[in-house]
Amino acid sequence: MLRYAIEWAGGMAVDALVRHLERRLHRGLRWMRGADLASWELHEDGRALGLPSDGPARLLLFVHGTFSSTVGSFGALAATGAGSDLLARARRAYDAVVGFDHATLSETPLANARDLMERLRTVGATPRRSTR
Repeated sequence: MLRYAIEWAGGMAVDALVRHLERRLHRGLRWMRGADLASWELHEDGRALGLPSDGPARLLLFVHGTFSSTVGSFGALAATGAGSDLLARARRAYDAVVGFDHATLSETPLANARDLMERLRTVGATPRRSTR
């Protein structure tokens, strides 16, 4: 009986910790549209990206790791010459450069993948398979 009480209390403590760590989490697609991080807009889905509707959209997708965000993981690129050049070239080569801001503790990778696909479906965009 004590074991079950400890497991229950431990589970509640972990849930509370996860809620605390992800309290400022903003989920969605972050349009990395300019060199200034303030211009990296968060959108619920892809409709605001203004992607072409006459064919598949070409997206460059950045996905951050655990305990991070698009700005936290990739924002430093905008602060360096080489990184800024990379992002500028990417913006010219793709219809949109976006980051996927998602939960990393409270959601499974599969749940995040499904969430991403639903957000991309709002514009009919699906990831292309690399031909390289």
